[in-house]
Amino acid sequence: MVSNIDKDKEIKIDLKEIEKNIFNSIQEVVFQMTATGIIKWVSPSVQEVYGYNRHKLIGKRFISTTPINEIPKVLKILKDTILGKTIKNLEIKQLNSNKDIIFMELNTRPVKEKGRIVGFTGVMRDISERKKTESGLLNLEILSSSIIDASPNYVCMLDTDGMVQRINRSPHHDIGIEDIIGTNILKSPLFTESGNNRDFDSIFEQVVRTGKFRSIETKIKAYNGGGTRYYFNRFTLLNQSNNTSAHFEQRSVLLITTDITELKKNEKELEKAHNELKNTTAQLVQNERLAALGELTAGVSHELKQPLNNIKIVCQEFLMDIRKNRVDMTTLPQSFKDLVGQVNKMSEIIDHMRLYTRNINNQLKEEININEPISNMFILLNEQLRRHNIDVVKDLSPDLPKVSATSIALEQVFTNFVTNARNAIEDSNRKNGEIRIKSFKKNKDEVAVSIQDNGGGVPPNIRNRIFEPFFTNRPPGKGVGLGLSIASKIVQEHEGGIKLEVKEGIGSTFTITLPIVGRSRKGD
Repeated sequence: MVSNIDKDKEIKIDLKEIEKNIFNSIQEVVFQMTATGIIKWVSPSVQEVYGYNRHKLIGKRFISTTPINEIPKVLKILKDTILGKTIKNLEIKQLNSNKDIIFMELNTRPVKEKGRIVGFTGVMRDISERKKTESGLLNLEILSSSIIDASPNYVCMLDTDGMVQRINRSPHHDIGIEDIIGTNILKSPLFTESGNNRDFDSIFEQVVRTGKFRSIETKIKAYNGGGTRYYFNRFTLLNQSNNTSAHFEQRSVLLITTDITELKKNEKELEKAHNELKNTTAQLVQNERLAALGELTAGVSHELKQPLNNIKIVCQEFLMDIRKNRVDMTTLPQSFKDLVGQVNKMSEIIDHMRLYTRNINNQLKEEININEPISNMFILLNEQLRRHNIDVVKDLSPDLPKVSATSIALEQVFTNFVTNARNAIEDSNRKNGEIRIKSFKKNKDEVAVSIQDNGGGVPPNIRNRIFEPFFTNRPPGKGVGLGLSIASKIVQEHEGGIKLEVKEGIGSTFTITLPIVGRSRKGD
């Protein structure tokens, strides 16, 4: 009998020790209170959570560690517990030993003796760190929402069916937010009325299916009462779940819409300005060519006058022979052949003048030998250069690879450079001017034409400006400064390049390179 009693005592001692160890090891604060809210017992963990000695809390009221504004809430909890209610996971504020607020999650249940509630037990868990995190996340969400709402873009959250869940309240909105939230954006008048919904449906489906970024330009109708059609135009769709796995359903799609109405207007204005500039440039090229032709008129008239004089002399001799009845029939074929030759010479000059005045913008490029526009150039320039006492030395390489070009355009380029060489010689007051023009194959990709003069050379201070429109260092009335600028533009349009070499006091050499047909230009 004594042995059994001793065993019972040992068991009770062991249970108390286990209970003690359990309460000493848990982080939660376990407590027991009377029905009036007096603390009867509290676990040792209160020291770590509250900073109080547990023995100093026993006998005190529970509200002694409660902030003043939280006391009504705690009193209601006590009342509800006494009435038999069980409290689960209720958040309350408490004060630690430093009088700092801590957040606790409270669970209580009533304690009964003989069917009467005499108090209650409870467990409190410190959730201060969680509340800080939640508060931080809330502040971050508020900040993010404020930033998004201030964005000039439309930021819209959609579900995978296209239903609008949220849209920012941008001050720049010109659509009715209340009219779009809760609706299916794929069926919205924003898209159906402008005929874009089919493309938008397809893009949206790709985003939901693949999770990859997609974009589309659309034109939509503004909700500003005026019925004005705006270019919102670029829709950027992002998959917010960042989950492209086929095993998980994607939950939402972020739609960011940028209003590019002004950009579209500017693009149209820029395109209009570009076309106007293009037309103006083309007109300048044409006018410069006509001006050059006017300058060549004196030489051309001489070129025409010479064959006309020959024809006149032959015809006068025929008339005289006819009157005197001494026509030699054996010489007539050769005489008429000479006349036809003179007429052909004039016809070539006139035809070339007509061809030279045509608008090059209306002519297509073709495969040509670069020697062709060089030779044609001298049809109109020979006499002018002769009258300026300038000798021309030509070194044209035979069998050059062909280039893709407009022959008249290249002729204008070479004419402008030769005219520039003539002016340089004239300005240097040289009595025996010389222009050397050479064509050659520069490398396997390019052919080149060099035009060298023995003028004074281009001064160092203007070498970087000679291709600027309207730049000239010649006296007023001696040119408007468009020749080399236009030549440079034409060479660029033919994917070519221009290089200048100057020998001070000796002269300048311009080398024009053009890509061979089927080759791309490698460099100057």
